[in-house]
Amino acid sequence: MSEAGRRFAAAQSRAGFLGVVASLPCLWINHPARDQQANYKPWQLRVADQLGLNPPRTIVTNNPAAGRKFAADVGGPIITKSLGAPVDTVVVDPAEFDDSVRLCAHIFQEWIEKSHEVRLTVVGSRFFAVEIHAGSAAGRIDWRTDYATNTYKPTAVPSGVRERAVALMRRFGLVFGAFDFIVTPSEDPTRPVGTLGD
Repeated sequence: MSEAGRRFAAAQSRAGFLGVVASLPCLWINHPARDQQANYKPWQLRVADQLGLNPPRTIVTNNPAAGRKFAADVGGPIITKSLGAPVDTVVVDPAEFDDSVRLCAHIFQEWIEKSHEVRLTVVGSRFFAVEIHAGSAAGRIDWRTDYATNTYKPTAVPSGVRERAVALMRRFGLVFGAFDFIVTPSEDPTRPVGTLGD
């Protein structure tokens, strides 16, 4: 098949499979439609902000000038990450933004200094939180890039974070959620970054 034909066939197969699965009368960890909706990062960040989870300053744009202005307003390093496909988080230099930025939407966020990160997994009313201490320069930017050097430690979930995570999951109609948080060196309140339900 042609590339266009392959894309069409894949989309049709995905729509057919998910449509059938979503119509089954069963208990879902997350209903596929709700899970898909909850994975839109701009919407996640908006809801997180509304609920007081204090997400990092963010812009979604395909305009290189807007990206450079955002970086200037932040006044420090910025990162980019994927809006959909699993791609590592990277620190970017806005001076290098060129017209290739116009090819698709990009998410840019302020870089937040961290002492470590916390992955919070919520299943129903149960909370599982672990500190993630990166052991390499790459891991300090994105802990998923260097699992071998990470160390882990169970941790408690502050009541305010617990309440807000539950509220966010209710807003999206989810039973399962995975949240990534930054804990800053100055021990500021835990700050969310990254994705929900990945």
